[in-house]
Amino acid sequence: MENDKSKEPYFQLTILGCSGGPIDGKTCSFLLKPSKISYYDIILNSINDCVIGLDAGTGISGVSDLILSKLNNLRFNADQNNERNYLLDLYLDSLPIKDYNLNDKIRFNDLSLVNLMQDYKLSPIEISVRLINLISSYLITHVHLDHVSGLFILR
Repeated sequence: MENDKSKEPYFQLTILGCSGGPIDGKTCSFLLKPSKISYYDIILNSINDCVIGLDAGTGISGVSDLILSKLNNLRFNADQNNERNYLLDLYLDSLPIKDYNLNDKIRFNDLSLVNLMQDYKLSPIEISVRLINLISSYLITHVHLDHVSGLFILR
C-alpha cells in the first residue's frame, strides 16, 4: 500500500529465507518494518515495537547472510549485473540474478546494516542478534518445520 502524499511504501519486507524442502538454513522467514525507519536506527536506538517476524525459518544466520551478501556484492561486484546469490549458486541451471527482473522497489538496497557494521565495528552476528532480539512478534503462516525452526532456536 502506498502513501498518497509521497508515493513511498508504508512497509519494507525483508526476505531472510524463501526456500523450503531440502535446503535448510534459508527457509521461509521475513521481516516487516515501517519503511520510514532504517534497521540502523532500530538497532542503534533499541526500538522494539516496529519489526515483526513473518514465519521464522531462519533468524540470526538469515540476517547475517543478508549483511554479508550485501557487503560482498559491494566489495567485489560494484556492477549490479554481476551480483551473486547463495541459493542461485546452488543450482547449475539458475539464471544470473539480474535476469530475474528484480527492480529497486523489491531488491534489498538498505545499506544501513552494512553501515552499522562499519560505523560501530560490529560483526554481522552481533548486528543480527541485536535485530532479532528487537522483533516484537512473530506471525506464523503454518506450522511446517521450515516455517518455525528458527523460532524454536531463537526463543
